[in-house]
Amino acid sequence: MFLFPYFLNIMGWSLLPILEKTIIRKIGILNFGATRWFYNTVILIIFYLCYTLFTNNPWHNNYKLKDFMDNSKLALLISLIGIVALIANFYLLKHYPVHYVIAMVEAALVLLAAFWSIIILKEKISTYKCIGIFLISLGIFLINIKAS
Repeated sequence: MFLFPYFLNIMGWSLLPILEKTIIRKIGILNFGATRWFYNTVILIIFYLCYTLFTNNPWHNNYKLKDFMDNSKLALLISLIGIVALIANFYLLKHYPVHYVIAMVEAALVLLAAFWSIIILKEKISTYKCIGIFLISLGIFLINIKAS
């Protein structure tokens, strides 16, 4: 059960930068960003409508206005961070090789996610995870060493 979603996740996230770089070369960063968010919105609306039509428990029945108001600022912040990060990723993909961008971004993402999970969520990190984080840091260093 775990392998199928794992495989889909890896295949999707490994293929996206290749496809994104291809289209960014053709239409530019902001045009692609706007187009992608437009299609994401259309797909989400279709998904929402199908969900509410084919289930007896639509989302809006479970989501009270108070819950919306309590979480809307955080949801807005998450959305803004996502848009800024996506545009930055498009810029990197436009100007640098995909293999370099993904290696750098994903490695740094692991490091920062571990840092923020400790600081914000108060999660504990084991010794083995610390060693893994160190090896990722070493990998980032090695990727950035210029060949002499």
